[in-house]
Amino acid sequence: MCLRKLMHLSLLALLVAGPLWIYAANKRAVLPPSGAIVAELSQEPIQQRVEQQSYQFDYMDASYSIFPKAKYEIYGMVVTKNNISSIANIYHTSSSVDFKDLCVLWGPNVKGEVYKEAKFWSDPFTCWYQPQTPRARREFSVDHIANNHPLSKFKSVRESVNSVNIGDQVYMSGYLIDYCPLGSPHQMRKTSMVRTDTGPGACEVLMVEDFEILFRNNPFWNQLYFKSKSAFWILLVLVPLFWLGWIYQEQRKQKASLDEAKRSYQRRFVKSPKEPEQY
Repeated sequence: MCLRKLMHLSLLALLVAGPLWIYAANKRAVLPPSGAIVAELSQEPIQQRVEQQSYQFDYMDASYSIFPKAKYEIYGMVVTKNNISSIANIYHTSSSVDFKDLCVLWGPNVKGEVYKEAKFWSDPFTCWYQPQTPRARREFSVDHIANNHPLSKFKSVRESVNSVNIGDQVYMSGYLIDYCPLGSPHQMRKTSMVRTDTGPGACEVLMVEDFEILFRNNPFWNQLYFKSKSAFWILLVLVPLFWLGWIYQEQRKQKASLDEAKRSYQRRFVKSPKEPEQY
């Protein structure tokens, strides 16, 4: 296939991939209907104080002091999460020990689809909600939404947490902890021990030992989102390359055509010099 056709086809695919990416992004963010809510999400989180010694946790070439506070388990629906890869998140990097925040709802907030009448979003360390209707302002419970900062010793757990999408229903268990970089107690990050607090310090910091995704929300739209996103960025590179390649090819063709015309002119109109006579 010639470069001109490749350029036109890739440009057409780019024009399709961009809008498809945006459309899939909107569809994947639609929260599930109440009929899809897993029964366990009606439960309150289970918390039990423990008396355990602190221990050292090594992660990504850094060491941390971990202070267990309570055994903890929670069922919830993820309504927003942070993105440590975003350029807007200057506080996290790919080596951050708190690798993902999951903001979840449970209890009365997952009944009657009141969650569909509120807006949710995440900052680097916090999650926010804003009721959009009078019913949501009356019925939404601030005691049944929590921003969780998971850490984990297990790669499989971290991979599962990172695979979560909006609307997924999850189960987490482990320990509520305080932690700090080893030898730096002044940088201590403390967990909330209650679900009734709000504002700074209200997040649950959780050393996750078990993590399950009970319900995958919008799997088709999530796959389409990631595929169209990847296609868009690949095509955004390929289209200019094909265009430059086509221009270079056309210039070579023009040069070859001019050279052939020049040779043809010389053959027809320019006489060859006489050979020197030999004696």
